[in-house]
Amino acid sequence: MTIFKTFFKIMLKYKFIIIMYTSMTIFFAGMGVQSNSSETDFSETKPNIYIVNNDEEVGITKDLVEYLKQKCEIAELENSKQAIEDAMFYRDVDYVIYIPQNFRADFIARKNPQIEIKQTGNYGAELAKMNFERYLKVAQRKVLEFDNEDELISEIHKVIERETEVDLREKIDTTKMAKLSRYFSFASYSILAITIYVLATILAVFKEEKISKRTNISSLHYKKFNKSLFAASSVFGVALWVVFVVLAIIVTGNGVFTINGMAYIVNMFVFIICAMCMSVFIGNIIKDKNAANAMVNIIALGSSFLCGAFVPAQYLPDFVLKIAHVLPSYWYVNTNGIIENCSNFSGEALNTILVNTAVLIGFSVLFMILTNIVSSKRRKID
Repeated sequence: MTIFKTFFKIMLKYKFIIIMYTSMTIFFAGMGVQSNSSETDFSETKPNIYIVNNDEEVGITKDLVEYLKQKCEIAELENSKQAIEDAMFYRDVDYVIYIPQNFRADFIARKNPQIEIKQTGNYGAELAKMNFERYLKVAQRKVLEFDNEDELISEIHKVIERETEVDLREKIDTTKMAKLSRYFSFASYSILAITIYVLATILAVFKEEKISKRTNISSLHYKKFNKSLFAASSVFGVALWVVFVVLAIIVTGNGVFTINGMAYIVNMFVFIICAMCMSVFIGNIIKDKNAANAMVNIIALGSSFLCGAFVPAQYLPDFVLKIAHVLPSYWYVNTNGIIENCSNFSGEALNTILVNTAVLIGFSVLFMILTNIVSSKRRKID
């Protein structure tokens, strides 16, 4: 009980650090929410796309473009890599289609030319993909039956118009989910920064020579000592979780009370547990309080850049994401991305979420084991 009380007595000395990092989450996540509020809320039949046509706009190529114009909103952009990437980043465009040179000639010759695609992976992108692939699959089937291009195009439209329209009954508010995803993903930085700084600093205080010697000569077993610290850390973690959930309601609105919102909250809870276990471990291996600040910069800031909390994962190089797999933040942010686009928690999406959650729990258990090992060896040395 003494350790428990001492923990919170020390923690109160660092309340301004907690307020500072919490304020950063409100500020930057709030900016993200405001930028997302200007997004187009895509309707079922009009997602935003951009077409880069490197072929002549005649025949089957022209018909494909005209079909997409009917089913989608064609964005007006500068035809440059930077402009397209910026438009996708800000969700002004969800789906980009690159029609290659000689597409028409190769298609009529049944050479199966490949069309490059870029997409954001959200609801609008999936709808655009459905419309595009619908035309392409019919065209690929019918080109085997017709040699005349005009007859081919006519037959394609007969089939498309005859096919039953898909009624997507399960929809999610993409704008609202994007706000939530931005908030909860950015919060990973503040959570790591707060837990590492506060917990590691508190443990550094407990390791000061006078306090450490008193603890070592007492009858208190190191496992019981660690359990008391984990208990105090748990109370601190739950309080931190409640604060960030309340902030989510204030910053993002009533989206928190949806099924997706509840999934974000549960994911954050698991991540906070992992962050606390990691912070207690870090506190046991650093030598003094000054090192805690360095750990915040290395781990919290580094994880946020590598794992997609600051920059969306789809814009990070593949080798960066491979490195990020060894960090808990990656699995947390990855789950947020899945929740953002999930309208039905079943199948592959649910399996991925469960795997990510299991990985976070695995990290937590690993850090707890390592903490006990380090504590045991440190006491023997002392």
